[in-house]
Amino acid sequence: MNERGQITSIYCHSDGFPRGVGQILWDYYNSEEKARALMDGGNLSELGITEGEKVEFLEGRSWEPSQRGKGWPDVAKQSVLYGRDRGDIDAHPRASVDFETLKRELLLGCFGPEHLYL
Repeated sequence: MNERGQITSIYCHSDGFPRGVGQILWDYYNSEEKARALMDGGNLSELGITEGEKVEFLEGRSWEPSQRGKGWPDVAKQSVLYGRDRGDIDAHPRASVDFETLKRELLLGCFGPEHLYL
């Protein structure tokens, strides 16, 4: 969210729950610089602990145990992006004028997200 309240957002398909995407965002993308770099890549199939490099979309995924220890799900070593890795042309970040507009836009889609991380 910028100082005028406008929001740039991306979508992540897999593991959006707090113990998945929430954990990875908190543990690995916990600065404005890291969050902005992640957002620049556009929509994600899967969020990993690094942005990584181009991979075959359905291959090349690898996992490692969570740094939080036993009882936490394994985390992907690198992110898988729809644009970079699958070649989607409409996977760029989206801009919304404010948070309420973002929520409305998401609910007008096919389905609403279960979690939003700001």
